[in-house]
Amino acid sequence: MKNSITLILAIFFTSLTSAQSFRALTRQGNRAYDKQDYATATINSIKALQDNPKFNKSIELFENSIVRVNKFYEIKINQLESSSIPFDEIKDVLATRQIIQNLQLLIDVQNELMFFPENVKLSKKDLVKQNTKDYQLKMNEAKSRLVEYNSLAAELIYNESIKLIENAQSKSDFITAYKSLDRINSYVSGYKNVGQLMDECKTKGTYRVALLDPANSSGNSDTRFNVINTIMNKTRSNLGANQFVTLVNIQNSSIGYYSNNYNGISADLVIKITFNNWNYGSEVVKRENYSNTVTNKKKDGTEESFSVSGVRIEKNFYANYDLIVEAILTSDNTILYSEPLNLNYSYTDNYLIGKGSGKANKSGSRLVDSEPTPSIIPKDAFTDSFQQQTMNLFSKWFN
Repeated sequence: MKNSITLILAIFFTSLTSAQSFRALTRQGNRAYDKQDYATATINSIKALQDNPKFNKSIELFENSIVRVNKFYEIKINQLESSSIPFDEIKDVLATRQIIQNLQLLIDVQNELMFFPENVKLSKKDLVKQNTKDYQLKMNEAKSRLVEYNSLAAELIYNESIKLIENAQSKSDFITAYKSLDRINSYVSGYKNVGQLMDECKTKGTYRVALLDPANSSGNSDTRFNVINTIMNKTRSNLGANQFVTLVNIQNSSIGYYSNNYNGISADLVIKITFNNWNYGSEVVKRENYSNTVTNKKKDGTEESFSVSGVRIEKNFYANYDLIVEAILTSDNTILYSEPLNLNYSYTDNYLIGKGSGKANKSGSRLVDSEPTPSIIPKDAFTDSFQQQTMNLFSKWFN
């Protein structure tokens, strides 16, 4: 008896899963159909019919999508072929890759069509046969053409890169040549002597860089500015992690020491950071005493009172800076790169520091028993933003 119940339950849950499966496949297929994703629509309808050959919504989806799928992707393929054959420019490689992707969708549909259930009653008996095609030969031709195009694109970029190297007059020029050579790897791996040339460009394009301590030119001599000094080691580490940087340690990293003349530094570049304005902290915007009592009548007719009292505080937390980062060539003290960075963070919180029942608190502020910790500490917002922004900037300049 126990085994019979187990068997019945197993059959029930299997049937339930199957019902959920073909319905879900049909819903997903209809959504795909609406987006003109006819390959997914056709495949899902076939899979749904494999679960339930009599489900009319799946039959309708199949009949609508199968008559569109081949023609839809064939038109796309023909358009791509007409614009990319023969090879003329690098974008022809992308067009050929898209042709292969579209052909693969058609092949996936044809593969699923091989398992179309014979007991499905279609409005046209020959519908499956009429839309059965072999795209494998066309796929082989496209893949062969892609190999050829990748080689032609690699040769084209290689020749352009050689010209960049021959005309290079600065480290920036060698970085540009390096990046041009690196593009070749997305078409042909290990092409000619690309690896050797990239190493040479990296060596010639790498800057020896010294990072000076940030200068405070804001007129705000508050000692809170010293918080920047606590994260400079991390900032130097972020700078040194970039591809075209060799970090140089110098004996004196104070900006004022050099008076804008960096010839004596044993580096190609110095990074100068100047704060024109900065501040962080908090201020009480509003402080007021608050008390309240509410009385509620209970079901038994008796009354119950709740009271609260304390100080309602509205406080603004802020962090801001306005600075400029400069990369200066030590050879002639000219500015190679320059970019401003800024932060404007502000957050207002309000709370009621007091005692009593929250039921009596109608102040619009949450009740706390002591000064709460802000969700973001202003000093952390100040230093974290500085580190993130300078790291992104260094990456932009030296990667």
